[in-house]
Amino acid sequence: MKENAFIKLPRSLLNSQYFDDPRLFRFVVGLIAMARFVPEERRGTYVSTGQLLTTKKELTEKFSIPRSSLTRILCQLEEEGIIKTEKRTGYDILITVLLSPQSPAPSTMLKEQAGLL
Repeated sequence: MKENAFIKLPRSLLNSQYFDDPRLFRFVVGLIAMARFVPEERRGTYVSTGQLLTTKKELTEKFSIPRSSLTRILCQLEEEGIIKTEKRTGYDILITVLLSPQSPAPSTMLKEQAGLL
C-alpha cells in the first residue's frame, strides 16, 4: 500500500446512514481503502481493482469488532448493494466494493429500484 496515496470517497456517503454511525462509516471507508488499486494475484486468486481478498478473522482484528457483528455488517452492506462477497478457498472472502465516487447514495438507489423516485 502506498502511504502517500489518496482514495476517492463518494460524496453520497456523507448523506447516507453510514455517516451517522461512526463504526459503520469507519468500516465502509476502511473497505474502500483496503481494496486493490491495481490488479494482482493473491493466494491463488485474481484480485481486480476495487476488490480485496481477506478473511473474517483479519477484518475482526483490523476493525476491533466481534465476528457476529462483522457477519451482520457484511450482510447489510451486501443487501444494500454496497459490496458483493464471494467465498473462496479456505477461509478467504473476496469482497468487491461496488461504491464509486459517482454512485448515488445507497438509500437513493434503493428508492429508485423500488420505483419511489
